[in-house]
Amino acid sequence: MGKEKGILVVDVGTTKICALIGEEKEEKLWVTGMGLAPSKGLKKGAIINIDEATQSIKNAIEKAQIQAKVPIENVYVSIAGSHIKTIFSSGVVALKEKIVTPSEVEEVLYSAQTIELPQDRVILHVIPQEFIVDQTRGILQPVGMSGVRLEAYVQLITCNRSNLQNLLRCFENLNLEVDGIIFQGLASGEGVLTPEEKELGVILIDFGGGTTDVVVYWDNVLRFVFSLPVGGELLTNDLAVGLRTSRKEAEKIKIEYGVCVKELVEDEEFDEVLGIGNRPSRKISKKILAEILELRIKELFELIERELRGKVF
Repeated sequence: MGKEKGILVVDVGTTKICALIGEEKEEKLWVTGMGLAPSKGLKKGAIINIDEATQSIKNAIEKAQIQAKVPIENVYVSIAGSHIKTIFSSGVVALKEKIVTPSEVEEVLYSAQTIELPQDRVILHVIPQEFIVDQTRGILQPVGMSGVRLEAYVQLITCNRSNLQNLLRCFENLNLEVDGIIFQGLASGEGVLTPEEKELGVILIDFGGGTTDVVVYWDNVLRFVFSLPVGGELLTNDLAVGLRTSRKEAEKIKIEYGVCVKELVEDEEFDEVLGIGNRPSRKISKKILAEILELRIKELFELIERELRGKVF
């Protein structure tokens, strides 16, 4: 039996980098190493300093390798940001043998990708919405069906070419070849949603440090995705300004005492907030803290609702 080799997965976020190393044992994938590192050189999901981002990614990977102790064979990386866009497309092929084969499914999906994209866009994922064999609609698994014509309606998840190239450059600097890129929202959906939820219909909101990814499923099909340039960092900024304290102290308060519904906080609850510079500490009502956070979260949900009503509902 040969030496074990690891599969590295890196989630490149605005506030932290998470690296996981998995090993395949007995036909199962086991996570044997995990590394977390503060994220530098990124803003709202996009890389703004390649050297800093590269070092942050390196720090997370090294921590995971210390635990896993296996060489890395494959590398997969996530991407997010408001540059993620969806495009609906379709393709059609004639069925040569009058029956749908796997190769013809691949052919029709490739046909759906042959559209004219702006030069700054790259296709990340091709998500089938439905297949049509002759006049029969709503097919999700067409292989084996009889007919003369196969159509596919798909959703293309695209990203900004420069953002993708900058991300890949960070891994090139570490002498790592990336085998695959996945949209963070899609990865979250695959990780936490059940088949029953996807069948009935579900909206997944992945609230990150610099971005918020939204994924919509129904009838067991991914129907729509988008990413907003709003995240936890904005809540931290609001607290820093509203409470007149440092960002570091605001982040600590957000994590330890943050509540986004003021009705859940008692009027007599208070928290001590450090002043900036030589200014003394002071007590702040936790209800005021909740009011600041609630306003921003309401704004976020309004943005999400507006996007969904315009594209989905």
